[in-house]
Amino acid sequence: MVSGGADESGVESVWYQKMFEINEQGALGANVMMQKRILVSLIIVTLFTATHAVAWPRNKAEVVEEIKRQILQKEEEQNEALRDNDADRLGVMCAGELAWTNASGVLLPKEQMLADIRSGKQKNANIKHEDVRLHVYRTTVVVTGLSTSTYVYNGKEATGVRRFTNVWVKQGQRWLLVVHHVTPIAQN
Repeated sequence: MVSGGADESGVESVWYQKMFEINEQGALGANVMMQKRILVSLIIVTLFTATHAVAWPRNKAEVVEEIKRQILQKEEEQNEALRDNDADRLGVMCAGELAWTNASGVLLPKEQMLADIRSGKQKNANIKHEDVRLHVYRTTVVVTGLSTSTYVYNGKEATGVRRFTNVWVKQGQRWLLVVHHVTPIAQN
């Protein structure tokens, strides 16, 4: 047993000497400073982990609900950009490889869809969604629902109820729209 820096034989132990070694200027030795640095680092890591553990969702259901909340927000932002015919705002939400099928059944790449909005070839108004359903698959979310809107493409106006599908994919830290598809509902 070591007591006061010496073992039972009265010989000072090596670890005790190193722990409390004092250099010529009277400062604590490098080993004690290293131990203090390690201790401070451990405290910082522990506090960081503890504070972030509280912020993270505790189960899969909470994660899914948070993703759904984020996507519903993206859907609303997309609809606002469409109602405002704001191609720049809409473009930021869309992936480069976007496949956009409009209500006329025309499949457009991202740049063409944005150019059609900028030129006035495509105009949107009075967009209202209902029966919206979200299907979450980790970093991909499929949104389906009914859309009632007034839509103009190539000078032809169409007002009606349509089924829509949007597919959002998380790329990096952002949710981006990769597929938009609209299909008119058959009239009986």
